[in-house]
Amino acid sequence: MRFLFANEVDISSYTLTVNSEDSSYPMENVQEQQLSKKYWATGDTSEWVKLDGGSSEAITANMAAIIGHNISSGATTIKIQGNDTDVWTSPTVDQSFTHSTGLMQKVFTSDDLRYWRWLIEDASNPDTVIKIGRLFLGTYFDLSNWAQASFTRRTVDTSVLERSATGQGYGDERITYKEYEFEFPIITNTERVNLETMWETNKKVKPIVLIPNPDDTTLGPLYAYITDWDLSHIIAWQWRLRLVLSEAL
Repeated sequence: MRFLFANEVDISSYTLTVNSEDSSYPMENVQEQQLSKKYWATGDTSEWVKLDGGSSEAITANMAAIIGHNISSGATTIKIQGNDTDVWTSPTVDQSFTHSTGLMQKVFTSDDLRYWRWLIEDASNPDTVIKIGRLFLGTYFDLSNWAQASFTRRTVDTSVLERSATGQGYGDERITYKEYEFEFPIITNTERVNLETMWETNKKVKPIVLIPNPDDTTLGPLYAYITDWDLSHIIAWQWRLRLVLSEAL
């Protein structure tokens, strides 16, 4: 199981720029955790979002994500790139995402670089503009025993059903979201430390990117809140973990 939680895109001292921007849907929306607040470019070719750490700051990353987007399956370029200079003819990191709807993620060799950018060429996009809900960049950690994890998946319905005095039902239909509960029979003490760091950084209010099984995409990547978790010590600093996450929208 893979976690990406500390998002370099959100650091206020870094500079965010774009190739083009619809002023009604500004680039800062990629820093908003609600996916309904989207950034819109004004076109669909050679569109990029760039993050600059500044002259004295290298940004360390080995994973990136694009969430809540409208990028089509016909896109010819969907990349995460990284470089020490703002020149992109041959960047140090130049990795392509595999297209998927909702959430795309890419893992690459860790590097410390000043500039990072997402590059999109999607001339066949039916909207004729690129739309992105959230961007993630950072360093992931794994739980080594993910293959042993059992889990429960629930669909939570927020609709409200009321009954009249004579028993007739009437309702207010609302949204649904997925909730996942994972159980790990054993994790290491190092993994416990990583989990506690993630919890202290994000708590219940900042969504994370979760890859349930990096070797099997049956249950795809999730953008989710950590809603509950607990650890039980077993023996010799080995732990049992229960982790509950709810889909972020």
